[in-house]
Amino acid sequence: MNERRTLPTGGRFAGYRTKSVSVFAILYSAVLICVGSQYSQASSPHAAGSPDFDGNGTVGFSDFVLLAEIFGSGKGDAEYDPRYDLDGDGSIGFGDFVIFSGRFGEKVPVSGGDRDALVALYNATDGPNWENNTNWLTEKALSTWYGVSAQNGRVTSLNLWVNELNGEIPWELSKLTELEILDLSWNNDLTGPIPPELGQLTNLRVLELDINDLNGAIPTELAKLTNLTSLDLANNELTGAIPPELCQLT
Repeated sequence: MNERRTLPTGGRFAGYRTKSVSVFAILYSAVLICVGSQYSQASSPHAAGSPDFDGNGTVGFSDFVLLAEIFGSGKGDAEYDPRYDLDGDGSIGFGDFVIFSGRFGEKVPVSGGDRDALVALYNATDGPNWENNTNWLTEKALSTWYGVSAQNGRVTSLNLWVNELNGEIPWELSKLTELEILDLSWNNDLTGPIPPELGQLTNLRVLELDINDLNGAIPTELAKLTNLTSLDLANNELTGAIPPELCQLT
């Protein structure tokens, strides 16, 4: 694993813009869920993935809330997330709620854990063209994968700075619940928003995402990282004000 380094602080920071949830979407979707037994995922041959958005193994009310929050968004919108586009039509709308309602209450296998999260990162950031991807996607222990430190099969540190990552940071990194250090800095071509799901990494002590091309707002969810001692988001294309919630990080 390459050696950590110290970077100068600075850069522009971004604010947090909330999007109001459509009351119509919530009420109408509640009706759909009540009659969900009439529908099934088979009603859409283009269904994109599992509606277990929070990854807890059950398609439930918390997943419904997440889906309702981005109702009406489409490709090109900052709020759009293809995970919620269950019918694959490029927007979050009626069809997605129909598919969701048909699977409400379903148990979804939770598989792979940390390995799946790392695979998602590799696929999302052009892993084959990284500067160093030694042992990635192999069956070898995660601790032998370049940039990864692990204990008892759980990833504790992920250090891929200056490694030619290209693409968006995947939300699946939130599955690395034992992660203490996340350093994806100095990759230049990392784009897109900072996933708010990173706020679920409550063991995180170091978060370094500087010297990239990240855009949008700093998620207020980062204020949930109560063990954080180092945060560097400098030299990106972030916009807006610094979320006041970050002031709660003691």
